[in-house]
Amino acid sequence: MTTFVKATALAAVAAVGLAGAASAATFSVLDWSEQGTENKAGIDFAVGYGAHTPIGASWDKPDVVINVPPGNDPGDFQSPFNSNGLTETVDYFSTQPGGGPGLGAVSPVTLSFTEVQQAFTMLWGSIDSYNSVTFKLGGSDVYTLGGNAVAGAIGLDPATNYEVVALVKFLDFESGFDSITFASTSAALEFALAPIPLPAAGWLLLAGLGGLGVVARRKKA
Repeated sequence: MTTFVKATALAAVAAVGLAGAASAATFSVLDWSEQGTENKAGIDFAVGYGAHTPIGASWDKPDVVINVPPGNDPGDFQSPFNSNGLTETVDYFSTQPGGGPGLGAVSPVTLSFTEVQQAFTMLWGSIDSYNSVTFKLGGSDVYTLGGNAVAGAIGLDPATNYEVVALVKFLDFESGFDSITFASTSAALEFALAPIPLPAAGWLLLAGLGGLGVVARRKKA
């Protein structure tokens, strides 16, 4: 395993991936680090990430355990939080050719949204050349990004398994996307998503309750 490295100079590396159709997009590596089971330096740029399914989205294989328990399983999958204190405490998603309960969903696995999206961010664990993420709109591929492209944006030499985890943001979609397919042809693609945000109605409710609290305090005064 490698030691912890954090890219400050590359904290916003933008590059164009492999466009599968006329609709283009770009990706940006917001931050990254090398992984290692014995190094506890910590990966602090994805706090709160985990096996979170976005609001209004669903997986195409609900009968399969898509997220896996915290920790690593040598030879099968490695936590995207490997090398910090979250390794043994945070769930994440995983997909691989074998799949099965406790090992993530059988590759590929698709996340579908009820509304067209314009951007997406994921914590991509142990980036491998055989990992890929494909964005689709109306069933047609609009943008595909492979592990090699992410590694290249960071400045890593060509390899199969980079032992690197990266926080990757996808943006600049011309027409948006309504589904994302995560795939791996060997071993696993491990990833984590941002915490599920409170719906707009929820924020309005909280704001309203906060306002009532202010009124109540004024009355008591």
